[in-house]
Amino acid sequence: MIYLFEDRKDRMHSYLKDRFVNENYDISYDESFDVSLENLNNFILSLDNLDILILHKSYVFPDNSITPENVREFVKKAGKRFVLFSGGLDNAIIDENEIVMNSGDFYKNVTSFLKRYREDKNLKLSFLIFSSDKEYYLNQLKKFQNYALNELLKDEVQTNREVLIRTYKKILNSLESYLNLEVFEEDKNKLEELIRRSPAVELEVLFHQIQKMIAKYENN
Repeated sequence: MIYLFEDRKDRMHSYLKDRFVNENYDISYDESFDVSLENLNNFILSLDNLDILILHKSYVFPDNSITPENVREFVKKAGKRFVLFSGGLDNAIIDENEIVMNSGDFYKNVTSFLKRYREDKNLKLSFLIFSSDKEYYLNQLKKFQNYALNELLKDEVQTNREVLIRTYKKILNSLESYLNLEVFEEDKNKLEELIRRSPAVELEVLFHQIQKMIAKYENN
């Protein structure tokens, strides 16, 4: 079961209520945190068949000593999945059990996510942000490409060999942050081999390899 805690009830109902008519999407969105901080953990544990708890970052708790981090802590402690959303947040996958995301993207994607969730309770949280694994893979590759490009094209990097070598090491260390999925393993090893040859490897060669990776997922 998914539990959605949103303080902007009018917005929530305008987005969700009409879509859920005559549908059973295993979501409860009218619960409220009407508890004290000392009873918060017990309240979370009492939620029937809790699997995913979704919280709007600006949710106003009756006990103003409660914070979203308190909720997150107890949800994670219970071994459940946690989603935090807000208009001021960028989409990010923290790990397989936690994401943060923008409100607009959340409400745009939540219905399709719930349809899939009804069929597969082990559905990845990333499907709230991305419509498919392919979209997620491309996002990670393009983020790495932009990061590496921005680092390597800085004026100081282009004119100072020592800075260039340090920058290549920095990019090498960042690979695990962007390409930490098993599906990337073979291509990541090729990138590592190229980067370890720095600064002998030409920038064009490195970015050609990244483009090949991107093209592989765009064309599949």
